[in-house]
Amino acid sequence: MESDAYHTWIAGLRPGDLIALHRCVHGREEHFVTKVERILPSGRIVTGYSKTMKFKGGYYRERSGWDPGYKIVPLTQEILDRLYLRKLISRCQDINFDLVSVENLEKILGVLGIRLKRPVLKPEDAPGGVTV
Repeated sequence: MESDAYHTWIAGLRPGDLIALHRCVHGREEHFVTKVERILPSGRIVTGYSKTMKFKGGYYRERSGWDPGYKIVPLTQEILDRLYLRKLISRCQDINFDLVSVENLEKILGVLGIRLKRPVLKPEDAPGGVTV
């Protein structure tokens, strides 16, 4: 059961207020930042995230049973930080590391506290004792 403070907060929302939508899918929490677009006479809240989703009492559920639905929650710095982290991770996944120099890769790993010893071929270890 939700607290009275939550219901009071929901009742105090006005068009233009920034909010977060929260849901948990397969154990992974998701947040979306949006604005309150309008509040219907019935008290349902329409957000900028989806004009078709109308929240009643702070919740929206699909008619199908498998969708966990969404909950309106206050936008916090913690939520913004999580979203920024997801964006950083996403941008890192787009990097083509084949195009990054060895020196820059070593710097990146150094920042992460990962040190690798670069292999060096000794003349005596070269095949046939020949070095180029």
